[in-house]
Amino acid sequence: MHDIPILSRRRLQAEVIQPIYDEMVKRLGEDEAQSILDTAIRQAAIAEGVQICAVAMFWIDHHILVRINNVDNV
Repeated sequence: MHDIPILSRRRLQAEVIQPIYDEMVKRLGEDEAQSILDTAIRQAAIAEGVQICAVAMFWIDHHILVRINNVDNV
């Protein structure tokens, strides 16, 4: 799913979440449904941010090591 552009991914996620949210509103009321959804979306966004940072740090480290090795080989 990470090959899909972020806006397309969000659109797909919203299409899945909408019927779930609608059912939560029916059973729990709008305030409770909104609170649950808000918490879940915040936690998912933080987890995705951590994952993106980890991948970015891997590539930064990789490029630094490549440069160090190229300097040593000159």
